[in-house]
Amino acid sequence: MTDHNRECSELLSNEDTKTYFNVINGVFDKLIKVFEQSGDGESDFINNLVICPYLASLKKTMMAIHMRHYFNAQPNNRNNDRLYISIVDSGFPLEKEIRYIESGLSSLDEKLNAMSTVEELKSQILNTAISDRKIDKSLQYELSQRLFYEYIKENREDLFLSFNNPTLVDLGVKENEKHSYMVYWSTYDPVKNHPTVYVMYFYSSFSNVAEVLSSPDYKKMSDIINNNSLTSILLLNMVTNIDKNCEFIQPKKISRYHLGPIYKNGITQHNDSINDILDECNKPENNWVFCLSEECILSKGEKTEKKSLFLDSTYQIFDVDSQDTAANQSRVTSLNQMIVVPYEIYQRLGEFPLNPLHRSKKFVVKDDEVLYL
Repeated sequence: MTDHNRECSELLSNEDTKTYFNVINGVFDKLIKVFEQSGDGESDFINNLVICPYLASLKKTMMAIHMRHYFNAQPNNRNNDRLYISIVDSGFPLEKEIRYIESGLSSLDEKLNAMSTVEELKSQILNTAISDRKIDKSLQYELSQRLFYEYIKENREDLFLSFNNPTLVDLGVKENEKHSYMVYWSTYDPVKNHPTVYVMYFYSSFSNVAEVLSSPDYKKMSDIINNNSLTSILLLNMVTNIDKNCEFIQPKKISRYHLGPIYKNGITQHNDSINDILDECNKPENNWVFCLSEECILSKGEKTEKKSLFLDSTYQIFDVDSQDTAANQSRVTSLNQMIVVPYEIYQRLGEFPLNPLHRSKKFVVKDDEVLYL
């Protein structure tokens, strides 16, 4: 691995690439177990309906990226085909990898028709190895590309992309003659280079999903979501824009889940609190810390303002915790920090009683068991 600049590193060898994706896929398996086994009531509902399916999609997207870079000794040192990992507060591939998948999805048949089949390429590689006593890296590269395009074609409906469109759920709960809905969507943030999931609850006078989807308000809300789903934009700005611009949609709660960063020795840059607990872990499959955080904004009431002489408009009063420094800086009601760690790393954390990670809620994974501490 080499540093491309201070913010990302390049995986150069096949072995480095294989090790990285083995760890990433193993972490996703552990995370799915964590979310399947944690939570109750509302959080359990969100975990199973939203978070776990997104994690499964993320795993398939990481598999697609691995397929593309399976043979990393690229011929002619193709710059666009190098695999870079964001090493500052991420640990994930750069967002351009997701864009490459999206570009591939738009021209799949054209790409596949122009390539030799997997069987033909394997035969050519074997024949070259026998006749010339060398491995043709150009053919290896073509094979990885063929496998990549076949994989994204097979899984095109289940991949985690740069923006994953909103899904609307009718919760069927009426309050003051208004219906309750949930909408969720996700992004692969281009600044932070890690996945982000959004969940919003709202009331509406529309009585079913079809009415909501066909309304001008839903179109306005979708445009606001599209243009504001960046971690660099305050969540309060997004929900306030929805509240002010969508007359028949009253947002009551919105959450943004940051799935990452993931820290791993030899790949990411991290501070002393992370380094202390990773430094002496010799098992690659256990040498990681996955960080999760949830920003949440709640409506604490409503206010009425004059829109015209004969018309009033009702807006939400969003609660920002001014007593909590971190929540106040993020302009949210609450900010929850969590970490997921293997049991070996948790044991190591116990050797550092002053480590700031003790303040985070911990999910400890041991074999197939999840401990909550």
